[in-house]
Amino acid sequence: MNGLELLTDALFLPLSFHASLSDIRKRMLPSSTELMLLLCGLSMILVRVLYLGIDDPFAIVINNAIPLILLLISSILGKTGFGDFEYALSMALSYPYLCEATSFTLLQGIFEPMRISASTISIALLNAILIAWLIVFTMSVSKWAKEHKYPSKVVLIATLAVLVPIPRTLLLTPLFSKLTYQREPPIIELPLIPLIFVGFVTARFAQAILL
Repeated sequence: MNGLELLTDALFLPLSFHASLSDIRKRMLPSSTELMLLLCGLSMILVRVLYLGIDDPFAIVINNAIPLILLLISSILGKTGFGDFEYALSMALSYPYLCEATSFTLLQGIFEPMRISASTISIALLNAILIAWLIVFTMSVSKWAKEHKYPSKVVLIATLAVLVPIPRTLLLTPLFSKLTYQREPPIIELPLIPLIFVGFVTARFAQAILL
């Protein structure tokens, strides 16, 4: 890890942690934190342009356009907050390049790991979606067990014992969560920034995709 990466981590990680706590507690990103995150990203662009050349802004556009456009559309439609988009934008500005990640599995040797090369924000978002589905699925299983008067902890542990060693099955959790409801499920609101932050840490330091 070079000095530029260390500087980026030193600036971005504390701000991300503060933004995650704010999103959990207040369901919003303070304007001062938004500004500091964006200034951090813009500052790192300036530093990289000075050291690496003018092609750096083009890397940001090429590598991060799709996830940022999707988040922007989601914020415009009211599905997510605009602060979520700004946080993702600051991440893209701070970490504009492609990174490699390998699928995570506890049962080594049974499944061939999947390797992908994508932008940091893309992998962080994918990890965040999988974590969110796991949370929703866990809550659904617990509720189903209580409604049917089963020992919820035993049912939950048994279910996760199947899901966790083979993370690819997380892709099926939307289907599983539907099957646990006999009626239309209630809307569960999860703070997005902490999920993206955890997904980012997993991608950045473990080079892992939770798939």
